[in-house]
Amino acid sequence: MDTERNNEQDWFSEANVQERVIEYMRDEEGFTILSPGHPVGAEQGLEIVAERNLDGISIQRLVTVRGWPSQLYRRGPMQGQPRTVRPEVTARNWMAQATLDLALGRGSSPDLDLSLALPVMASYIRYLQRLRWFFAASRVSVYLVSQEGGVTVTAPGAAPASAFVTSSVPTATTGMRRKLGLPGATRLQMPLLHSFVTSGGELSRGDAIALVARWFPEVPQPIPAEFGQRVSVAQRALQVAGQSELTGRGMWKITEEGRTRHGAEWDDWLKKLNPEPKQ
Repeated sequence: MDTERNNEQDWFSEANVQERVIEYMRDEEGFTILSPGHPVGAEQGLEIVAERNLDGISIQRLVTVRGWPSQLYRRGPMQGQPRTVRPEVTARNWMAQATLDLALGRGSSPDLDLSLALPVMASYIRYLQRLRWFFAASRVSVYLVSQEGGVTVTAPGAAPASAFVTSSVPTATTGMRRKLGLPGATRLQMPLLHSFVTSGGELSRGDAIALVARWFPEVPQPIPAEFGQRVSVAQRALQVAGQSELTGRGMWKITEEGRTRHGAEWDDWLKKLNPEPKQ
């Protein structure tokens, strides 16, 4: 099914965040998973229930899982239809609902171990920074899942811990702006098609991101996760249009429709934007 294929593509999906966190809890923290989590309503997240024994004391942990909005609705009456709302707006609503759920959970179960699990996305990192007081007061830890599948755990009230924060969030020493003027996903479609054509027609997600980045000198090194997300959004748009397809986990391939579009529009794209690829 297309939904299953999209789950494979989107590292930031709720299902992938859930899978990585469960593996980490089992292998690194010694938890027994009592419930891996099931969808709650229409896109209202997952809840993992786990238990472990520390010094003879049984500790139960409830983990609220949220992903990042994909191009299409995954569940509910709108399943399979394109979203009409910007992902940042949807993510803000998801974060607000998760925060309310955690607050209500703490109020009803003062001794329950509560956690939140999120993909490492710029907007989520910003919210976590601003809500540190809340996580400290409500004793909620945070699992962060990176694009590479790594998991870090932030103690209640601590600053979000991830490589993404150090490379993409402004600091007093660099004065960098968070968004760094990154190109939008629509602008990435044509160089992505060109990358397919010049690479034999098929690329891994990581290789595609690196090749597309060469056409945009404003993209910093190392390439920020937000840019990789935008390349994934561009690929998904091409896939919906029949111009690319998935051939396996993290593998993308151009179709004949994509080659036709590339042949018809590439020269005009070069003339209009006149980019110079990095050497």
